Amino acid sequence: MSVKHLLSFLLVAFISCEKEDASRQTSPCQSPYGLLRRQSFIQDRPAIIVQRSQKNGEFSFQIVPSFSTGVDEADRTPWGSCNLGTAFDKDSLKVRVSGYFLTSDLLETMNISPLPFEVTSMQLRN
Repeated sequence: MSVKHLLSFLLVAFISCEKEDASRQTSPCQSPYGLLRRQSFIQDRPAIIVQRSQKNGEFSFQIVPSFSTGVDEADRTPWGSCNLGTAFDKDSLKVRVSGYFLTSDLLETMNISPLPFEVTSMQLRN
């Protein structure tokens, strides 16, 4: 194989190995709003885990971003998490969270709370 052919092959292979954008990747989280896909990523955001009662007498946990100077109050909409570890199922627990906001074709036309969220990492904070 000549050098010219080898370089052409490598160029085609490199171009075809394009990495998929995370915003288009499907999330493993399940939803009644259709197949969820990752929309945007946040990293190490201070938040508090909040226990919420449900109508059926059970409860769930949501992630509520912590207020900080310069953050609009509207930015404190709770995040629902399909994969919050049981070690973090505690009301008023202060954490740092990273992960993806999730969307679907149906959700893009809705105004819901909590916002669908996929946790990629979480740690306790003071």
